[in-house]
Parts: sequence; C-alpha cells; structure tokens
Amino acid sequence: MSLDNDIKFWEWFDKTRGDFSIRAIERRAGCPRGRIGNAYTDKRHPTMEICQSVADGLVIPVNDVLTIAGLADEFDYNDDLTIREVVEYMRRLTPEERAYVREVAAWRYRTQTEQASD
Repeated sequence: MSLDNDIKFWEWFDKTRGDFSIRAIERRAGCPRGRIGNAYTDKRHPTMEICQSVADGLVIPVNDVLTIAGLADEFDYNDDLTIREVVEYMRRLTPEERAYVREVAAWRYRTQTEQASD
C-alpha cells in the first residue's frame, strides 16, 4: 500500500467515525490504548490487527475495512460467511486457544473421515 492509499484510509476513518474520539473507538473495540491512535497520528499503513480493531470499534464488517485498507485480497474467504466468522473468532483467541480449536477441528475431521470410510 502506498502512502497516498494509507492517507486515504485514514481520511475514510475520519469520515466514518463521525463524532467518536479515537480513544472511544479503541475502548469500544476493547483494544489497548494507542493501537488505532498511534497508527492514525503517524498515518501508518493499517495492519490486519488495526483493521480488526477499527471494525470492532465502528461496529462494521471487518471485510469492509480490509477492502478500504487494500488488504481484502490477502484474506479471501471464498465468500463463505461461516468461514469468515470462524476466522474472525479465531483472531480474537490467544495462540493457545487457537491451537486447541485447531486440534478439535482436526479430531472432528478425522472422526468424520473414519466414519465415512466404514
């Protein structure tokens, strides 16, 4: 993403947030103080984490924010809403929780495959 695109993202953010302060959006998103604000001040490239926080704080779909940030192509979920939802939930889990969910999914897949072959 170019500097011009980064600036356009933050201009979009300004229009979209309306009267909400950046800190209010951070609180609403449940993210650490400064995650959005520091990137905004520096007009930094919005990362996936920042996009997720912006989406949560503005209560809009993360895919909309990713598209505006120019990151949507990196996260193509084949338009399957269920997969998108699972991916968004997984992002909010700790690495340990994600590993557990992966193990459960792998177990479920193996069980289903074994039953189908019987």
